[in-house]
Amino acid sequence: MKVTTVECDASPPIPMSYEDNPIPTPLTDVVERTPSLRRAYVLFMDIVGFAKLPTDHQVAAQRELGQIVQMTPEVASAKFDPESLLVRQTGDGIALMFFKDLLSLRCALQLHGMIQADNARLKQLIGTPLKLRKGVHAGEVTIVQDVNGQRDAAGDGIITAQRVMDLGDADHILLSSEVAKVLIDMDPWARYITHLGEVRVKHKIIVDIYNLYGRLDGPFCG
Repeated sequence: MKVTTVECDASPPIPMSYEDNPIPTPLTDVVERTPSLRRAYVLFMDIVGFAKLPTDHQVAAQRELGQIVQMTPEVASAKFDPESLLVRQTGDGIALMFFKDLLSLRCALQLHGMIQADNARLKQLIGTPLKLRKGVHAGEVTIVQDVNGQRDAAGDGIITAQRVMDLGDADHILLSSEVAKVLIDMDPWARYITHLGEVRVKHKIIVDIYNLYGRLDGPFCG
């Protein structure tokens, strides 16, 4: 039996030219339609034990937390520059996204001090001291519109901040590695930041967590 040998060309295939496979939409239009990514410094917080509160106390807790957040110097000053801050209600808490600096960490410390100073009054209104857990992260977000046409954000920046917060307990201020590794080489932050290690969270994602604790100014934080 005669065997026929077929020689194959081992050279790589010649790519089609743009004329053979034209791009249906100009790349300039594609770029314009691509959502804008922005670096956000996110403080994600929620009220510890919120679900166990009676409904009227839940309403009071939400109202008081919202008012205290609005009174923090960082949030109050952002009213003069709306593009520098985005606030999202989360049901049992609030997410603050700062776009110009690591003000989320300063705001976390301010909130802690303000609540500590006012907790006797808050306990009368809510039936229990107002306790928060907080997560701080720096990451990319995309500005979008919510169902009401209001400005909102989506993306890794806010998702990771929530995952960091979820690992905390009452009064914890937990930091992602993106925040902690910037601060830990700056005096005096190294004295107040403790590396807790890597934690596997939802969808098998690994998050590197740091704890902020100490007396920076005013009461002990974290």
